[in-house]
Amino acid sequence: MAKLKGLNNNHLKTNNRGMVLRTIAGGRHSRTDIAQNMGLTKMAISKIVGELFDDGYLVEKEADPTAAVGRTPVLLGISDSAPLAIGVYVARSEIRALICDLRLRTLFEEKTELRGETKDTLMQKIFALTDAAFAYLQKNRPENRLLGVGVSSISPLDPLKGRILAPTNFYGISDLDVVKEIGDRYGCPVYLDNDMNASALAESIYGIGKKYDSFLYLGITNGIGSGAILDGRPFSDHSITVGEIGHMCINFDGPLCFCGNRGCLELYSDINVILDRLRRETGESTLTPHDLERVSKKPGCALILRDMIDKLSVALINAVNLLDTQCVVVGHEGAFLPDEYLKMLENKINRGILAAQYKTVEVVRSTFLDAAPQLGGACLVLDRFFSGAN
Repeated sequence: MAKLKGLNNNHLKTNNRGMVLRTIAGGRHSRTDIAQNMGLTKMAISKIVGELFDDGYLVEKEADPTAAVGRTPVLLGISDSAPLAIGVYVARSEIRALICDLRLRTLFEEKTELRGETKDTLMQKIFALTDAAFAYLQKNRPENRLLGVGVSSISPLDPLKGRILAPTNFYGISDLDVVKEIGDRYGCPVYLDNDMNASALAESIYGIGKKYDSFLYLGITNGIGSGAILDGRPFSDHSITVGEIGHMCINFDGPLCFCGNRGCLELYSDINVILDRLRRETGESTLTPHDLERVSKKPGCALILRDMIDKLSVALINAVNLLDTQCVVVGHEGAFLPDEYLKMLENKINRGILAAQYKTVEVVRSTFLDAAPQLGGACLVLDRFFSGAN
């Protein structure tokens, strides 16, 4: 299990406060649990917790009584008056926006479809959803501090310049200064990263990724991408094209991809490709990712899904060999793959990696399913808050 490391230094007070909040936000804990998890003294933890109570960020709640002898521990939780974050997810076919608290509970959520957009109409739709989020805050949570807006977007993009560059199949939109546009309108901090990195961040703070120091998030959607958490932190979170596993070549003599290479993974295994094959096989023109479990029982569909797993395993074996991750978290619409196919993928990876005799890589479903990208948008804000940067 990944552990946070606190530092006994007055100059790092803000950092330690953030790590205490992050630990509590990921699940209720006692003061003793937090001290052990962070490697700080109980006295240091008690002082930080006292300050967080004074700020209105924490509440106390007794643990459920047990048969064990002794005093029932008092657990710490996040107060309803603690700060909030807005997350926005820009996908190819829709935009989603939500408001989350420090526990990543969704308080508000709306979405809108995208069709034939321009830069101007895209920004107007982003503004409409974000306006609705601000209206919700003004009406229902006027006393809560808003930490900022996090934008999780399809790539490529430039997180440092706050710009969505030139995603493929995205209405010809390029060089969109989304961070500046949102920041100018609302006057709050705005952060941008690709949807795969953001989803991985959500898993590492609040989801199944908490169990691991290093894991790879695999997002299977309209395209395939990945985000990596290495030694507890996002890998190259300011890079423009990091994690583009969908453009890993798995067949050098394969079909031409729009990126200019041949045989890219996503030509064979992205969710639209798989759904199109399944629709032809079943004659059901309205199949969605939620139908994967049902149709997987049909022999022809099972063959299609097994072929998908074969292709994914080739790329993931290479990725695990490069990054030495403990786990692969399958998310976006790929999270609806049936359990037996996730297990099949796990077995293929563990037979193929170089360290097969010494380690086992787990393949697990995303905690947040296809909601990981918009929750990840909020986590772009929350992570900075926990690290003391906000």
